[in-house]
Amino acid sequence: MEDAKVVGLIRRMRHDLGNHLQVIGGFAELGRIGEMQEYIDLISEDMTAERLIFEKLEPEAALYFFQLTLFARDLGIILRYRDLELKSSRGVRRENEPYNSLAKVAELLGDADDEDPVVYLSLVQEEQGVRMIFECDRLPANCMEVWIQE
Repeated sequence: MEDAKVVGLIRRMRHDLGNHLQVIGGFAELGRIGEMQEYIDLISEDMTAERLIFEKLEPEAALYFFQLTLFARDLGIILRYRDLELKSSRGVRRENEPYNSLAKVAELLGDADDEDPVVYLSLVQEEQGVRMIFECDRLPANCMEVWIQE
């Protein structure tokens, strides 16, 4: 990944961390300890879910798929990975996936007034290519499957 992209990613993470600290500080200042603990638990849950990316993929792919989680947040989606069974992510990245498909998922989900939907994504390498499965109870048929031909 280019240095400029890495710096952009670090800036985004620092910005998000600053926002989290402001929320936690606000809860502490107001004495809302229970809500503060719930918020910290949510942050910890996010970090635990993201760990899969860094454990299963080579560094360049890990950064790519981590960026996708940030893109998903911009779309109002909480992205969680279920399976990351990829021998190589080059073909997927060459096709600008799963970015393109995630944007379609966001369109299908539409705008909701309640909390952000959680979308689970599996990427499985098979002989024919890579199968991407997006799962969410708010999607038609609860899932969307996309094939990336190799």
